[in-house]
Amino acid sequence: MSLQPPSPQALPSESSHRQYPATSPKRSSWFASHKAPTAVLIAFGLAVISGVGVVLGTDGSDSAPETTAIQRAANSCEVVRMVGDDGHSLEVATSPGGPASIADVACISIALDMPDAIVTRIDSTNALMGMQEGTWDAFTASWAYHPDNGLLLIVEES
Repeated sequence: MSLQPPSPQALPSESSHRQYPATSPKRSSWFASHKAPTAVLIAFGLAVISGVGVVLGTDGSDSAPETTAIQRAANSCEVVRMVGDDGHSLEVATSPGGPASIADVACISIALDMPDAIVTRIDSTNALMGMQEGTWDAFTASWAYHPDNGLLLIVEES
């Protein structure tokens, strides 16, 4: 079990990405068929964006609720469903076929600036060691590993 990012050889090469032809068959679009002027489209786009900002409460004021470091990490690593305690805890379970992967654990450890010493301790945990714990900054991480059940990592923010 390793929390290191994948090697460049493990990543898909650029040639494996789907290539699209430089020119595509002509398609009729609503905008082309109605000859909507560019200025109208830009104004419409700005109106939609302004409306979304008002609906979501992102009017630039300082009244928006603050998010925790765990919430920001979960958002950037796309593991939001695993956040608990009003954004002050995160549980990542890498059980076979489970909702998370070792890549998610690596992403969280990077996003929360987990020290290398704790990452190494997580990486070298075995099933006989039971639940382990490490702390840094405002965080406490607890973890256990079993080859059948995977890694369970719980991070709490004080």
